[in-house]
Amino acid sequence: MQIRYGEDTNGDGVIDQYLNSDNVTDMQNVLAIRITLLLNTITERFDREPDTDTYALDPESSAYDPPEDYLRRATFTTIVKLRNINNRL
Repeated sequence: MQIRYGEDTNGDGVIDQYLNSDNVTDMQNVLAIRITLLLNTITERFDREPDTDTYALDPESSAYDPPEDYLRRATFTTIVKLRNINNRL
């Protein structure tokens, strides 16, 4: 799981960048959070080829290279607008 904070850096009400919490310049400017999950099956699927893919949760993060196995994986991302902040939008 990865959480990134959508920050409006110029005050126009539009998110300019998604950052780790350590890199946000002002939490008052965070308008949304982006949550990305990498999920896999519980059991291996031997009726398919082994999973040799590499998964990047977003362009700014390093890629996850799982062991070559028979689990199926998929990424899911959602963006959640934060309410009750600054009432700028």
